[in-house]
Amino acid sequence: LLKKELGVNFNTYITNLRMAKAKELLEKTEYNIKEIAFKVGYENEQSFIRNFKKTFTQTPSEYRNQFIEKQYSKQHSIIQ
Repeated sequence: LLKKELGVNFNTYITNLRMAKAKELLEKTEYNIKEIAFKVGYENEQSFIRNFKKTFTQTPSEYRNQFIEKQYSKQHSIIQ
C-alpha cells in the first residue's frame, strides 16, 4: 500500500525520513555525528555515514561544513 501511494517501499520511506531529520540536526545543532546517527535511528555510526553519503553524495561532516560555509557567506555579504 505504501509503495502504491507514495511510490517507494517502506525501507526507502524510513531512510528518507531519517536522512531529512539528520540534515536538520546537522544544520541546527552541534550534536556530533555519532549522536545524530543514534537520534535518527542508527545503532552504527558507519551505517549512518554510508547511507547519508549514498543519499546526498557527501558525508554528514562534509554536509555540515558546507552548510556552515554558506551561512557564513550569507552573513558576511549582508555586513558588507
